[in-house]
Amino acid sequence: MNTHPFRAPTSVTMRASREGRHISGAERIVDARDVPAASALLATRAARHPLGPPDEMHIAAHALRPEDIRVLPELKQESHELPSVADARHTLARILRSAGISERAADRALHTLCTITGVPGAQVLDEDGRDTGVVVRARRLDHVGSSLSDPQKNHFLEALTLATKVASAPGVLAELCISDDPSYLRGYVACAGTYHRVSPLKEEGEPVGTRIILVRRGTDLEALGHYLRDIPVIVR
Repeated sequence: MNTHPFRAPTSVTMRASREGRHISGAERIVDARDVPAASALLATRAARHPLGPPDEMHIAAHALRPEDIRVLPELKQESHELPSVADARHTLARILRSAGISERAADRALHTLCTITGVPGAQVLDEDGRDTGVVVRARRLDHVGSSLSDPQKNHFLEALTLATKVASAPGVLAELCISDDPSYLRGYVACAGTYHRVSPLKEEGEPVGTRIILVRRGTDLEALGHYLRDIPVIVR
């Protein structure tokens, strides 16, 4: 059933930068009465970011239509703790192949994931691992379990929420992610209905971080971008 707990749902977004470089971004979907609390929470989070306090911050609230919100069950979850970065990356590639992704596409996706950073969204590769030249951003999403009192980033819950929305998008085969937080070494691959946490995917202090989405050949990339950007989703 497409039910959610909000009478007047509102998206609250935060974007923060320092010397022109994006350092923090987050979103909450809350009831209108909770917009002040959500705004304060996101501002505090930006101010405490490990990359340093921002010199520019934007917080915006956008009213959503209740009937537009889709409610999705969260993906199943598995955790893979490995002894080294090399082992973790090998495991990630193995998970992709076991989900039916070709070895060529898995290798290309993993190489892109571990060498590219600073992309404002997710790079989209086709099922052969070719770069489509398209970058998509996912927004308008939240989890019913998200806190309105703790400004500390919940890496796991936020990543699971994002992965659940991306996995539900038309044409998506898999998503891979490494956080750009230099102290957060876990990443994930979501495919075949399961969210796999994999660690460590990078070395301590390494600033690399990006997301990759693999799609079926012929996927309508405009429709994909519209869904990820504009259709509000609550995960439970």
